Amino acid sequence: MHEAVPATLYRRYLKQTIQEDVDTPEHGLNREKFTLLKQALNVIGFSNLEVENLFVILAAILHIGDIQFTALTDTDSAFVSDLQLLEQVAAMLQVSTDELASALTTDIQYFKGDLIIRRHSIQMAEFYRDLLAKSLYSRLFGFLVNTMNGRLHSQDEHR
Repeated sequence: MHEAVPATLYRRYLKQTIQEDVDTPEHGLNREKFTLLKQALNVIGFSNLEVENLFVILAAILHIGDIQFTALTDTDSAFVSDLQLLEQVAAMLQVSTDELASALTTDIQYFKGDLIIRRHSIQMAEFYRDLLAKSLYSRLFGFLVNTMNGRLHSQDEHR
C-alpha cells in the first residue's frame, strides 16, 4: 500500500513550504495556539463570525501572494496563471473572479467619455497583487486595533 503523501505548498508571503495534513507535535501545538487565539478574541468581545471572517481574510491575503502571472501574447500582457487559485481568493473576498482578475491585470480609465482598458505587464500585475495584499492587511490590522481598543475601553468603563 502507498501512504498518502501530504501536499506541500510554498507560501510566498511566509517564505516557507507548508505541508498540509501532517500529524506532528508541531502541528498539534499550532492547533492549540490557534484555539487559544480564537478564545482570546472571543473574550475581548469578537463574535465567532467576526473571528472566522478575520481568518478568512488572512487566508485570502496569503493566497493572493501565491497568484502568479503569465504573458500569453507577444505584448507582455499579464494574465493570471492559476484560475482555480483566483476563484478561491475571489470567493474568500466575496468578489467576482472577473473583477479580481481585472483589478490585478488591467488599468481602466475614462478619457473624454471613452473607456480605455490597458493590460498590465507581469511586473505591474505583481506590483498590484502585492499592493492589494498590503492594503487588505493594513485595513484588517486597523480594524483589529480599533475594535479591540473600543471593546477594552468599554470594559474598563463598566468596572
